[in-house]
Parts: sequence; structure tokens; C-alpha cells
Amino acid sequence: MEHPDHPEHGDGATGAAFAPDRAHGAATGSAAAPATADADSTSGPRSSNQLPLLVRLLPILVPLVLIASAAFIDLAGDAPTVVTFLGDANVALFIGLLIAFVMVRYSLGGDATENAVSSGLRTTGEILLITGIGGSLGAVIGATTVEDSLVDLFNASPGSAVAFTVLLAWLIAAVLHLAIGSVSVGAIAAAGIIAPVVGSAGVDPVVVGLAIASGAMFAVHVNSNFFWMFKALLGLSTQGALKTLTVVTSIGALVSLPPVLLLAFIV
Repeated sequence: MEHPDHPEHGDGATGAAFAPDRAHGAATGSAAAPATADADSTSGPRSSNQLPLLVRLLPILVPLVLIASAAFIDLAGDAPTVVTFLGDANVALFIGLLIAFVMVRYSLGGDATENAVSSGLRTTGEILLITGIGGSLGAVIGATTVEDSLVDLFNASPGSAVAFTVLLAWLIAAVLHLAIGSVSVGAIAAAGIIAPVVGSAGVDPVVVGLAIASGAMFAVHVNSNFFWMFKALLGLSTQGALKTLTVVTSIGALVSLPPVLLLAFIV
């Protein structure tokens, strides 16, 4: 083995000789890896965390400031046309969208921006389509004078008891919401129906308003715009939205009715 021509002669000497070099190469490689990773991370698109917090909030703050400014100026007097135009909710939100697009393009690059815009358009497109269909359905139902039919169906006499008035207000709001699909429209229509008997029934109007609000939240389902927004934004199926939103709103409406009834006898 000591002879220079022996086959195993080079393994020990040469291996020992080059061991520090291999160790040095391994150390160099391990030290170079993080440096390369850092270089790759800095050479790509800039992170949004590098932007000041105020700049990152601009897509939210700018529309709010425009809408609020137009509202206050309009209350003070005749607002200029430019202020009215920029303060319109659609225009202000579109300006916020443009600011957000520029920030995402700066932070994430072109490919990530394209993916984000495509995902947003898929979600909002479904919401706009279903919202339009739901609004059309509500208009058709409203044109059938269903509210007048319900006035005759739930006709409360002036001498109605307190509990009956509260239950009637809750039931009218729930039926209107189920038929029309709009919580606000159902609540407003129910208030108009029950208003003539509130004074003679001896029930505080606030309690009747709470009963109407409770009933109007009963069973948000497929003819409600919010139902489809909830489904699309959370990525649920129609059955999943019925099991979650419809069941939860129904439970909330039923659970809130007994406290309203108790409050009617206290106030």
C-alpha cells in the first residue's frame, strides 16, 4: 500500500489531501444556498410589505373619502358636478379597484395579477348575474300585489292582544321575506301592514320593530341576493348554503322571538 503504484495508495493520501477541499466546498455550498435564495427573492417582484401602511390602505380609504365627501358637500348645498361624479359609489369603488390593480401589479407581477383578476371576475360575475335575476324575481312578485293579499290574510283588529300583535308582526315579516326574498323590503312592507294597529294594541313601536326585524331574517334562501353572494364568496354549493345560511338565520329568527315577546310585556 505504501508503493506509489498500489491501487489503494491514492485513496488514503489523496483522499486526506482533498478532504479539506471537499469540506470547504460543502461549507461554501451551504453558505451560498441562502445567498442565492435571497438573491432570487430580491430579484423577483417587490413584496407589498415594502409599501407603507397608508399606501396599502388606499384602495379602501380613497372610495370612502370620495363617497363621504360627496355626501357631506351635498348636505351643505349643491355639490359640484365633479364631486357628485367622483362621489358616486360605482365610480369611487372603480377608482379603488384601479389603485388596487396598480399595487398588486407592482407587488406580485403580471402573472399573479392576471390570476387575481380572473378569480375576482369569476366570483363577481356569478354574484352580479344571480343578483340581477333575484332583483327581477322580486320585481315580478311585487307586481303581483302579494302585499295587498297578505294585508287581507293577516288583518289585525284594534283590540288585539300584545302577544298576538308581536307574533303577527313577526309572521308577516317572515312571510313577506320568504315571498319577496329581500329582508329590507319584507321588513318595510310588514311595518306598513302592522302600523295601523300598533297604537290601539298598546304595544311599544320599538318592540314591534324588533319583532319585524326578527321575522324578516327568517330563512334566507334561494330568492335572496345575499344567499347567492354568501354562496359565491365562500365557495359553497347551493345545498351547503341552505344548510348553513338558511338554517342559521332561521334559528336566529326563532331564538330572538321569545326575548321580544318578554320585552313587550315589560315595556
